[in-house]
Amino acid sequence: MYTITCNMCTKEFQHKFEHTKACSDTCRKQRRDETYGFKKRTMPNLVVGKYHELKVVMDLVEKQYDVYPAMFPQALCDLIVVSRKTKQLLRIEVKTGYRSKITNHVISPGVEKQKGFHDVLAIAIRSTNEVIYRDKKGKDIDLGV
Repeated sequence: MYTITCNMCTKEFQHKFEHTKACSDTCRKQRRDETYGFKKRTMPNLVVGKYHELKVVMDLVEKQYDVYPAMFPQALCDLIVVSRKTKQLLRIEVKTGYRSKITNHVISPGVEKQKGFHDVLAIAIRSTNEVIYRDKKGKDIDLGV
């Protein structure tokens, strides 16, 4: 057993893993919220998802894409877009993401499992107006025209 000082409440506690940072679920959740910018939920998940989908739509319109959203939730992808300049058609899946305040990494739950029918994954960062686009291999790409 290791004696560890909690990062949140500074209480000392015993734990079998030395890398543990929080003494309780409450402190662990508080640390997660502060680290990743999670906010208390004020909207249901479906509303949050739609909100970020609209963020991506606006970003793509500004980048000179024509955007065609899916009309039902079970669609194979969230958006179909066509570049006005190159006429390239892309299928886009939208996910809500978070940026770590400590490491600056982007965290988007469920992205690893995302093997759908899309060419591009758009991650709308919840705490900012940032949208990150990634190809199927997970590499960041620039969709600016």
